[in-house]
Amino acid sequence: MSLHNDYNPNVIGNGLPPKLRGRPSLDAVPSAQVVKTRTMNLIIAATAIALVVQVYFSRGSLADLPVLLCLVALLVIRWQSQRGGVKNEAIWVFGVINTVAVMFALASPLNYVIVLAAPLTALALAVLRLPRRSLTPMTYAVPVFMALITYIGKTADVAAGNIRDTIYVVVCVFIVGVVVSPLIRQFYVWLIELNDRAAEDNQKLQIARDTLEHQVAERTRQLQEQNASLDAARLEALRLSRVKTDFLATMSHEIRTPMNGILGMSELLLNMPLHPKQRDYAQTVYDSGEALMTVINEILDYSRLEAGSMHFEVVDCDPRPICQDVLRLMSARATEKSIALRPLEVEGVAQCCRADPARLRQVMLNLVGNAVKFTDRGEISVRVTRRGGQIRFVVQDTGVGIGTEYQNQLFQPFTQADVSSTRAYGGSGLGLAICKQLVERMDGEIGFESALGKGSSFWFWLPACDGASDV
Repeated sequence: MSLHNDYNPNVIGNGLPPKLRGRPSLDAVPSAQVVKTRTMNLIIAATAIALVVQVYFSRGSLADLPVLLCLVALLVIRWQSQRGGVKNEAIWVFGVINTVAVMFALASPLNYVIVLAAPLTALALAVLRLPRRSLTPMTYAVPVFMALITYIGKTADVAAGNIRDTIYVVVCVFIVGVVVSPLIRQFYVWLIELNDRAAEDNQKLQIARDTLEHQVAERTRQLQEQNASLDAARLEALRLSRVKTDFLATMSHEIRTPMNGILGMSELLLNMPLHPKQRDYAQTVYDSGEALMTVINEILDYSRLEAGSMHFEVVDCDPRPICQDVLRLMSARATEKSIALRPLEVEGVAQCCRADPARLRQVMLNLVGNAVKFTDRGEISVRVTRRGGQIRFVVQDTGVGIGTEYQNQLFQPFTQADVSSTRAYGGSGLGLAICKQLVERMDGEIGFESALGKGSSFWFWLPACDGASDV
């Protein structure tokens, strides 16, 4: 790395995007060029201070002239350097300082500090300004200049015959120059390297920060595009869901109207005197119509729940008459299958719950109806109990049960335990999904326990009257 050339930021980060490559640092550490300029200004300021001090103590004499000439020469060199008129500024300064030092030594031989400091100061500036290959001869020349200036200042002593003392002082000054010159050179070289390294590290940090900002902005843009796509997909899914719900509701209404006519005419036909075979045909039509009407009602209820258009009127109600009415409606089907439908069991003070009576009746009809449908022998029981602020309903049967592999999906729409159950027992697979939504809309919870071949126990709870909240 060159100590005297400005740092080139384009060398770093060539793999960055073009708009980030070679960008200057916002908080750059001063480079070698800045250090050189500041050193030149410091030398001019020190010369000006030395002139003021010299004039103050000498009360104005010819001994002040060398310092004044040095200050003027440095200012001219600085000015011409800024304008580009001086190509080798360091050499000019070096020559001026040493020339003025000789003049000062002749005018004032006893001021050794200024006389000896001048060559060292010139060396410091040369280190900052000259290429590395020129520093070694300059370092060796400084002790010689120091010894020469000292000798010039001692010309009066030499003329008086005091040669021995003069040679002793000159040799001492030369040894001091030999020792101090490399130290000054090494110090300023280290200072430049330190500044260049700090500037390079700062440039790398700046480029890394710019790169990170670019990556964050790019990732933010991608996330915004993804969010926009997801929002569009969500809106499209909602639109399709509304279209599906509207279609199901419309078709259910359109199909229910002629089905009511079929059921009504079938019932009238069954009330007429018919041949046994004709009655069997009419009964089959009526039963099939009822099954189809049940499926249509379930589809209509599910579509209304999905659309959020089903109205709930949650009030304080007694669950016992509702459960007893459901058992009475299902008793005929249970008797046909020779299943024991046990009377309602009430445990505790289960007299009031917060529910929509019509929706509670719908849930109980579905659960008891499923128990009757999937039970071929045994019994079915319904219990209503109170536990704290909850009214708990349990419908237990001794039917076919549900395998563990199907239990997680039981409350999903259009789902039954397996395909064979659908073929054997029929149904749309919407009943339990509707029950789950109805119970949850009434601030309750529904679940079950079941084992294959050992029956099932479906339960749900609703808030009791004293601990309920409106929907």
